[in-house]
Amino acid sequence: MAEHACTTPQRVTEPRTHFAHSPISRTFSELNGALAQYIEYERDIECANAFDPAFADWVADAEAARHNVLDRIASITTAPISRDADKPFQRISLLTRALIICETGADFTALYALLGSHGHFFACFENDPVGHRVQLMLEVHQDHLRALADLSEFAEDPLSFDGIDGTDDQRAMTATAAA
Repeated sequence: MAEHACTTPQRVTEPRTHFAHSPISRTFSELNGALAQYIEYERDIECANAFDPAFADWVADAEAARHNVLDRIASITTAPISRDADKPFQRISLLTRALIICETGADFTALYALLGSHGHFFACFENDPVGHRVQLMLEVHQDHLRALADLSEFAEDPLSFDGIDGTDDQRAMTATAAA
């Protein structure tokens, strides 16, 4: 007579009921904290007097926080993807790196616009506990990017010209007026 034995572990066919970190999501969670700290240090510098004796220390703290953020981003972008929900983490990390290292306000503005025009690349559409938690972390990160955009360091320079719409003529007129 045959014995009934269950060879499939219980609940294996049911959807996940909890969130478990992947290496990328764990580092991304740490990145959110590091990015918030970097933004706070940059805000401190904006409000500080350059002649304050502690200003050099504040700048050093901001630079250390910036390197910490960039190191975490490097860890995220080089780590292997263990699930589909890790892809938006890598994409938004690459965008964050580009935003932090861009040299002009115009470049920052163009990159920042990608969040609006290509938002689907920076979102998780999985409808399970993992997808919901990933989306929450991405939303927090986008809030941090909005705060980053508010910093004067990344503001578009009103005196910069991009050579479009007759700005070459404007430069020539400015040079003539200055002479």
